[in-house]
Amino acid sequence: MKKKASYIAAFLSCAILVAGILLSPLQAEAKSGPRLSEKSYSLTMEAGKNTFSLRLIGGKGKSNWSVTKGSDVISLKKENKKRYTVSARKVGNAIISVKTGRKVLQCKVEVVDLKAPSLGVKSSANCALLKWSGVTAADYYEIYRKTGKGSYYLLRTFRDDNNEHYVFADYTVASGEVYTYKIKSVYKNIKSNDSKEVTVKIPYKKGRRFSGVK
Repeated sequence: MKKKASYIAAFLSCAILVAGILLSPLQAEAKSGPRLSEKSYSLTMEAGKNTFSLRLIGGKGKSNWSVTKGSDVISLKKENKKRYTVSARKVGNAIISVKTGRKVLQCKVEVVDLKAPSLGVKSSANCALLKWSGVTAADYYEIYRKTGKGSYYLLRTFRDDNNEHYVFADYTVASGEVYTYKIKSVYKNIKSNDSKEVTVKIPYKKGRRFSGVK
């Protein structure tokens, strides 16, 4: 009997432990109250390209979703009672309000139009000289390179300083090799399409200071 009682006690202890593990996330959620899945309560999206699924976590009963600012900038489409798809329509700022019980949650949305830079290149005997025009709203640029028919890789990032034009000299080149470059604009979590590819061959002999493909 004592052995049986010890088995029962051990089983109950395990059951209580498992129940505690399963219930702890629910208890934490209930304690923290309702919230939105986007923890920063802000979104950055690209006009005409991005959609985002925003979810209400927690909260009881009915929730009311609305665009309280910038209804022409974004649109909302209901997926279910706690999840909506946000679509970016045009450049601007908007606010999504979610009312659940007595609480109102808000998510700020910034919509940008991030263009790809216009890229050009020239060569000398010891470098490839890249030039491009600055893009409004860009935080920085990603420069990609490939050698011959190889694959692209990220060569380096280049910070935007609100200049109209940028120049980058790539000295990690070898005489006689053919290099192809492309570049992207980056703003927060948004990346532009690739720029037009530009290709250049590094000469074996020194000629004119710069002579290459634009």
